[in-house]
Amino acid sequence: MNNKTILTLTMLFCANSVFASYLWNINTGINEFYKGNYNYSKTFFTTYLKSNPNDADGYWWLAKSYQKLQDEKNAILNFEKSYVAAFSKNEIEKINFNPSESSNIEDYFDMATDYFSKGNYKEADFYADMMLKLDSKSASAYFVKAKIAKTLKNDEEAKEYLKQAIIYNNDILKTNLAKVLNITSVPTATKTIYKYSAQELYYKGELKEAISNAKKYLELEKNIDMINFLVNLYIKNGEIAPATTYIEEAKNAGIANIQTYILEAQTLNDDEKTEKVLLEAYKINPNNQDVLLNLGNLYLRKQDYSNALKYFETLYAVNSDLYEGYFGLAYSRLKLNKTEESLDLVREMNKKNPIASENLFLLSLVAQNQKGYTEAIEYLDEAIKKDENANYYFEKAKIYYLLKNYAKSLENLQLASKRGNIADNAEFSEYYVKNYIKLDKPKEAQKLISYLIELDKNRIIYKYYLYNLCKLDSNNYSNCQKTFKMPKPTTSKDYFDISEILFEKDNLKEALKTLNTGLKQYSDSAELMNQKNKLDYYYDKH
Repeated sequence: MNNKTILTLTMLFCANSVFASYLWNINTGINEFYKGNYNYSKTFFTTYLKSNPNDADGYWWLAKSYQKLQDEKNAILNFEKSYVAAFSKNEIEKINFNPSESSNIEDYFDMATDYFSKGNYKEADFYADMMLKLDSKSASAYFVKAKIAKTLKNDEEAKEYLKQAIIYNNDILKTNLAKVLNITSVPTATKTIYKYSAQELYYKGELKEAISNAKKYLELEKNIDMINFLVNLYIKNGEIAPATTYIEEAKNAGIANIQTYILEAQTLNDDEKTEKVLLEAYKINPNNQDVLLNLGNLYLRKQDYSNALKYFETLYAVNSDLYEGYFGLAYSRLKLNKTEESLDLVREMNKKNPIASENLFLLSLVAQNQKGYTEAIEYLDEAIKKDENANYYFEKAKIYYLLKNYAKSLENLQLASKRGNIADNAEFSEYYVKNYIKLDKPKEAQKLISYLIELDKNRIIYKYYLYNLCKLDSNNYSNCQKTFKMPKPTTSKDYFDISEILFEKDNLKEALKTLNTGLKQYSDSAELMNQKNKLDYYYDKH
């Protein structure tokens, strides 16, 4: 993968993530994988799978991480687990991962032929499929399936199966069935062979070869499932441009389905475009759990917790056992200060998965909503004992800053930095800057200030940071802002920034007044509600 591709993918996944991303969101690990942080992605997926033990993609990415770390034994093991998880959901065809079990094929063959002789074609076909599960290239299995199809007068299907049997065993060309079906020469590879090969190669992590076989299949037949599979292969191989080409091809041909739109959303690095595509998928099926999960996570990224809650509630109604779903639901409720409703869900989550550190993280958010900040830190410490996740350290850093323990806050930011690539996150950089200013460390804040202003030149709080930095070290900062005038707020972000500035200046009364004015205009703003929770804590305390 060249540097340009890595940069494109890094931008893509950074645009689709928050901080190190949310704990249950698989894009966290994918992001780190594409940045080349294979040890981190290995650690992430290992932890992720404790909470999502049936996630085929989780095992696949863990296998790829091991593969990059040249640990072939664990790579093969997890590729197999990925296949098993996918096969259990009937998402793929039968693939041979255990050649040592092939001795069972003879038993299955005996069962298949016995049932066929008794006219029980359904059972015969079942045992032929069991043979293919053990060996996707079993000529005997395809031969049995060809006989069943011919007996049921499905001649075209019989020909297809028999061609596959002959490819794997040329002697079958001499059988009476081949003569009856008028197959007189060894055929070239069929689309079904390419399909099996593509899937088998994918579940062994050999993406380039899998792509080649998928394309050969599509030369024989334009099939939307194979197009989607090919798009998925390209995305996983870091090739966004050809993935986009095949998506457009499917849409222009009028054969795109809901999975096509979900895959398209993965290729976009713009939340507005992603939202539009996912809402198109939502129109096709408003109860599709993949669409609902993607929409819920999209609105979490945008900090639109009301919309996130809407889709996570629907997802929970569709599938209450989906871990990512009820975690997103609990998180959305907490951000909207629906604390009691969240508690019920966290208790339910803890029963289903008592080893998950994420439950302790959620309990820390519950404690914060109830102004129990010391208790919140204790929950985070317990979570860190289970999993040293960057998010937990970051949450501790925010609490310590609130408690005006700036040294501890900075210490936890640094610990978070060691455990996750968070350099592209604005909120994380903001806390670094605030702590550096409080601890009189202007030089350390300089680059971060420049980064934040480049992100958003109109943010009031960034201008205030710049002003404070200049007060501390005007001689060494080239873009010095020696004055700061508080502007009139026009957006919810403005009200938040001004209340934060007033709070920083120890003008708690005016900070609350500004915040209450903002909430009258933006009553659904979770950011303003959480800010009020924080300021109320100080008001009660002082």
